[in-house]
Amino acid sequence: SGGKVFLIVDTDRASAAALHAEEKLPYPVLLDEHGAVARTFGVPVGGRQTVVVGPSGKVAYHIRGVDVGRHGPQVVAISNARLRP
Repeated sequence: SGGKVFLIVDTDRASAAALHAEEKLPYPVLLDEHGAVARTFGVPVGGRQTVVVGPSGKVAYHIRGVDVGRHGPQVVAISNARLRP
């Protein structure tokens, strides 16, 4: 409840906008051109990972090595789990 979903990319604004439009993403794409957000949450710059931050601001789940074919069910399973504050 109250969760937010967004994609953080380390590209330029035009590339991020093109990705958002091409994939018809139902959530915003945020820019992290210098990798500060990635480093904060332990994601290698340029890496594809999913990080779920709990209400306390700490990482509650971290999916490394995202497999696009299995990622949807992984995210649904996480969304059904209870996040600890």
